[in-house]
Amino acid sequence: MKRFTVTVAITALLLTTAVADHHNEKPWLDMQNCEICKHMSKHMDVMQNVTWETHKIESGLLSASVVPKEHRQMVDAIHKNMQASAKLFETGKDMQLCGFCNSHMALKKSGAKEQEINTDFGMVSLLTSDDPDVVKQIHDHAEKTIKEFAAFKEAAAGAHQ
Repeated sequence: MKRFTVTVAITALLLTTAVADHHNEKPWLDMQNCEICKHMSKHMDVMQNVTWETHKIESGLLSASVVPKEHRQMVDAIHKNMQASAKLFETGKDMQLCGFCNSHMALKKSGAKEQEINTDFGMVSLLTSDDPDVVKQIHDHAEKTIKEFAAFKEAAAGAHQ
């Protein structure tokens, strides 16, 4: 199971402000500098209680987040702020994004459809397409996300030994 706990990512992000591979690409996750993700970094005390998973599905990817009920209102507000920043980017505002957000926005621009379903436990998000080329790009995005979350988890585990 490809499970990612925000607490692990937070620890890893505190160890390094940004993680990128040797090709000098944008850090995949960069809560310090990404103008969408920064909304999470302002509320790490709440975000450390959120858990989520990313999975490839036939037509794209599925992400599920679990939010404890006592943090739901704040997480919903953070998500709303992130969506507002994403909307500004979509309307042409020049913004600094991490690799994840940049890739996600490019997928949407390529025709990927995003659907978010609020649940009693948090949220399920789908990023899908009927175009096989876009599905491959979504799968690449999912694989990179799963890989980066695993690296964060490994780094955090090493830091706590």
